[in-house]
Amino acid sequence: YSDPNVLGYRYTSPYIHFSRELAFVLENSRGEICGYVLATLQSDVFYQWYVNKWLPKMRLLYPTIPIGKSE
Repeated sequence: YSDPNVLGYRYTSPYIHFSRELAFVLENSRGEICGYVLATLQSDVFYQWYVNKWLPKMRLLYPTIPIGKSE
């Protein structure tokens, strides 16, 4: 995709907005960022929120990117 933010908006940001307390940045022993942890305690509630609240926002930003069940 031409927008470098699209994958983060689609797959990372929802967890940060829904379960901020379960989103962490990982550092290695030298203090360098080496990854992240994203989670939610209620997968079914998260999924409903993601489909009903988050994906409609993504459709407005990226109308040409498919967001269907066939992906």
